[in-house]
Amino acid sequence: MDYFAGNKSISFDVWFCLLPDTRTGTITQHRGRCAGGVVYGLDCDGLGDDRWQPVVVDSKCNLYCSLLEGRTLVATNLEPNRWKHVALTYDQDFQSQKVYLDGAIVHTNSGARRREWSRMAYQQIGTGHITAGEGDLPFPTYVGAYDFRGLIDEFRVWQGVLSEKEITKLAQGGTMSYRTVWASMKLPERKAMGLDLEWVHCTRPAEGGQFYRGGMVQSWNKFCMQGGMVEASNQRISACEADPGSGLNPYQGRGAPEIDIVEGGGTAISSSIQVGPGMLADFRVVTPKDENVLCIYSSSCKTPGANIPASLDINSDLGYMYPGDEDRWGINTNGTCFSTMNSYMGEFICSAGNPDPLCKPLKDAPTLPLGDSTFAFQMDALSANWPVHMAVYTDFVTYQVEWVPGPKGYVRWMLSDQPLYEIPAQTVTNPPQGKGDTNPRKIMIEEPLYIIFNVAMSSKWGAQPPNPKNPCRGDGMDPVANRICDSFPMYLKIDYIRVYQDLSNDSIMSVGCDPKTHPTRQWIIDHLEEYEDDNNQLVVVRGKAFCRSDSD
Repeated sequence: MDYFAGNKSISFDVWFCLLPDTRTGTITQHRGRCAGGVVYGLDCDGLGDDRWQPVVVDSKCNLYCSLLEGRTLVATNLEPNRWKHVALTYDQDFQSQKVYLDGAIVHTNSGARRREWSRMAYQQIGTGHITAGEGDLPFPTYVGAYDFRGLIDEFRVWQGVLSEKEITKLAQGGTMSYRTVWASMKLPERKAMGLDLEWVHCTRPAEGGQFYRGGMVQSWNKFCMQGGMVEASNQRISACEADPGSGLNPYQGRGAPEIDIVEGGGTAISSSIQVGPGMLADFRVVTPKDENVLCIYSSSCKTPGANIPASLDINSDLGYMYPGDEDRWGINTNGTCFSTMNSYMGEFICSAGNPDPLCKPLKDAPTLPLGDSTFAFQMDALSANWPVHMAVYTDFVTYQVEWVPGPKGYVRWMLSDQPLYEIPAQTVTNPPQGKGDTNPRKIMIEEPLYIIFNVAMSSKWGAQPPNPKNPCRGDGMDPVANRICDSFPMYLKIDYIRVYQDLSNDSIMSVGCDPKTHPTRQWIIDHLEEYEDDNNQLVVVRGKAFCRSDSD
């Protein structure tokens, strides 16, 4: 490892999570259950006893981190079961060392690296050798390997000195493709050291904590259908040129549609499509001023024009649901609940560092000049909420969405064949216009889609357990908290998933992920590195096999 030559500036960072101390007897009898351990260890290249632990946590959950002489305490009483990000930078020219914890500087020092540095030819991740008399590692008389009790998700050695902004970016889960990685646990081409690890794949919590986990069943590259819901984003695939290559059709832009069959929870469910570019400011409700902007969700805003109109009132659409049918929109003929307009109306989407005044500034993002590499547009959410009854938690309920592509099509949500909410194509293709005819017209959703059924919860909408960042039940004395916690883990039982399509001669519906109208396969083959990684390799699925058991 040439970066141990001793004449180069160096940085490293590591994500780790401590498991708690579970000792019940004497330390010597239960040393395997001590908290802490060596996160990052170094060893010499011969039979000598030169070794060092640049990152180590003692049995009292105190963190030590340094490349200099002596063991440096940088943090105390680390909390178990919480992910921590540690980074160290060493500037060879100034012989300056900085240590960061979760993106913040916790220690600075100067001096030469340990005299044995150039002989440390072996790196150890998750273990390291401890000699007697080293305090609580894990106890003063211990000699031998002090294996780390916990999880290590990533370890990287970087060329040069990372800046404070770059360290903060890494601590927030970001990446830096422009920086040179000398060694990494996860990049095959950068595994400069021999690692003997049991791989544990887990998700680090985002800043602010992660209280829930989710499960997913999805049909990518297995089953797709043509029809659905659109969500506007920066188009990675853009085939607007005459000869776009990769099998794409000429002069055909590509988007990222999405269909929400059922979304939400509690006592109400939300159905929506998201389209872009959205309507201009003249066609939008007024932003609340001098009051909490969340007042739009309770229709309690005092700012004129800020509340959503035409929900739960007599001015809603009373037209027929079907030609020649007696059922009307807005009339409760079968005892179901009315749907209401969702106050969430979308977001203003911007590229990082865009100087547009409507863009929210991002921390540490450089301001970029306006040009082809930047974008800023309004994304509209066309959405409705509808109450659900107790049966959705006690029995199987049939949720349905019908998508008919084309300029005369629609997206319609139903519950057991009863229509609840519909978005006609003309809402998207022919929006209302004012002076100058400048309100953007969109096309009806037409990309081929795959299926995802997902159980997840988001803190964005206020969902959190009874005792955030602590055991769910707290002291166990609150009966309400106990009942909530008893309901976890949460399950979504799926009886069946069925797709019905109109296959008549004049229908544009189809089955397949690579239709001639919107070819995709060749693009994926030509850009496979963007669609797979070491843990998610491309798997060719043949399909059409018969089930041999109920679990198939």
